[in-house]
Amino acid sequence: MIELRVIGEDPEVDGSIKGMPPGHPAVALSQLGKKEWSITAGDLPFPVAVLKQSAIATNREWMRQFLTESGALIAPHGKTTMSPQLFAMQLDDGAWGLTAATANQIAVYRKFGINRILMANQLVGRANIAFIANELVRDENFEFYTLVDSVAAAEMLANGAQAAGLERGFNVLIEIGARGARTGVRSVEEGLTLAKSLQRLAPHVRLCGVECYEGVFPTATPAERVQLSAKLFANMMMLADAIEVENLFAPGDILITAGGTEFFDLAARTMARSTNRRRTCIIRSGCYLTHDDLAYEHAFQRMLQRTPELERITPRLQPALEVWTCVQSRPEPNLALLTAGKRDVSFDFDLPMAKWWSSGGAQPERLGKDYECFRLNDQHIFLRIPDDSQLSVGDYVGLGVSHVCTTFDKWSLIYLVDDEYDVTGAIRTYF
Repeated sequence: MIELRVIGEDPEVDGSIKGMPPGHPAVALSQLGKKEWSITAGDLPFPVAVLKQSAIATNREWMRQFLTESGALIAPHGKTTMSPQLFAMQLDDGAWGLTAATANQIAVYRKFGINRILMANQLVGRANIAFIANELVRDENFEFYTLVDSVAAAEMLANGAQAAGLERGFNVLIEIGARGARTGVRSVEEGLTLAKSLQRLAPHVRLCGVECYEGVFPTATPAERVQLSAKLFANMMMLADAIEVENLFAPGDILITAGGTEFFDLAARTMARSTNRRRTCIIRSGCYLTHDDLAYEHAFQRMLQRTPELERITPRLQPALEVWTCVQSRPEPNLALLTAGKRDVSFDFDLPMAKWWSSGGAQPERLGKDYECFRLNDQHIFLRIPDDSQLSVGDYVGLGVSHVCTTFDKWSLIYLVDDEYDVTGAIRTYF
């Protein structure tokens, strides 16, 4: 059984929260594992989101082994789960810190005492900059890094540091991107020019490293994405080398960071080629902890094909997040309607996968590929079923998801379950 460590507050939840029994009085989150609730016994309202504790335990161990073998560190992207309890797991496993994308996410992290944060994004906007600057002034133990790809953005940070009386300034990494993609300078030459320009903003802005994000080629084929990502990683390393030759980095460690969930193997391999002991190499996968049944499972299979030595790490990553639904109608021979929809499960990458069937409180049986979710409304899923299906109104169907990020953000309460789907605990999210 996984122990859920609470960071900070132990919030109360009640029947007004999706996933809690309607009308249930307020109860501390930490006490939900003592309720002896069962998913398959129907003790909770449907739909309901669950995390399988055995899969999470497997994924934690897999990543620990990967980091040991690769030599990389990890700052998992907290935007995936926005759950302080899961953050605690990752920090307990040795995470260097946490990655964030927005000032709002950082506000959540700070509320729960996270002291080392990498903002893998540009920090802009007067209020956002002022919030971070004031946090840095207030707490000398708060270590913060953000990205820049222009002098204009760096000047905003410098002005914010001066206004807040932030003597130590902002730690920044230059982001390198790709033409036609997202943020970041478009070449090593542009990055080096920016590094030289940042020197005049010291000590309000301190250049501490370089960064890239490779998940910016959505229209490319999988093979093309590998090539484009490898080129981006190589450019990042060339930029770091060029800046270091010019002695433009601030004193201290040099951060080199890349690698989301799909290509962290390539990022770690590229960064590991550097023998410079000043360099701290960090990947940022957020989805490894819960994995998924579709998009990232397919990405993981491709990872094993291109990096076969990872087959030595066993057991492999397992999908942990599921959404359980109830069959509410069978209006046609080959159609069932389920009590979930766009408000409950991700649909941006793929539609969910019908994975499990439970009837009459029995342990779940695996559904075949002839069960297919083919349409979602706000509160309904259309499930295509075979001619001989025994699925009945009132039965339970467990769904696997694609891209867990956009399922997590639909739930403020998610239950932890064992392999028999008995509830052993629960987490809160803060989106």
